[in-house]
Amino acid sequence: MPCQVLTFYDVLIRFMMPKAFSVGEVLAVLRTRLDLSREEGLVLFAQEKYMLRPNSKLEEVYERYKDDDGFLYLVYAEENIYG
Repeated sequence: MPCQVLTFYDVLIRFMMPKAFSVGEVLAVLRTRLDLSREEGLVLFAQEKYMLRPNSKLEEVYERYKDDDGFLYLVYAEENIYG
């Protein structure tokens, strides 16, 4: 399943992910690739405005939010989870 992840700084990271993955698994892959610690929060958005739940299946997210070009564009944001 084609998936592209954008940061708020317009850095494009491209991934091919299994459609059976959950959003939580996508977050785990991103966390590893971005070298983030467990204390650093990470949130994914579809269409730059819909925050995705970690238990959502990527296949469902793809069907709902895919772009006309067939790609699923996601934006991630880091969040301070400890105040």
